[in-house]
Amino acid sequence: MTKITPKDIVEHLKTHNPKLAIKNDRQSAMLLRESLKLIKEAIENTNDDVVRVAGLGSFRGKTIERDKDGVKKVIKRIFFRPAKKKSDKV
Repeated sequence: MTKITPKDIVEHLKTHNPKLAIKNDRQSAMLLRESLKLIKEAIENTNDDVVRVAGLGSFRGKTIERDKDGVKKVIKRIFFRPAKKKSDKV
């Protein structure tokens, strides 16, 4: 499993695009954390719909009803499709 923390993302931004860097790393990490929390809430609150995140991709929520040992259980599945690279678009 690969784990990427908000701090890792801030460091990456500082090295690859200095114009985006905020001087205070802690504020940058907090901003990023809140952004990711917003995306997470949008994905969790979707009901059989698509959440598109620019530059990241789309998340499709689907509710599935399972019958296990005579008990029906509702399961929510999330499918992710990464965004295509800009050079791939025609």
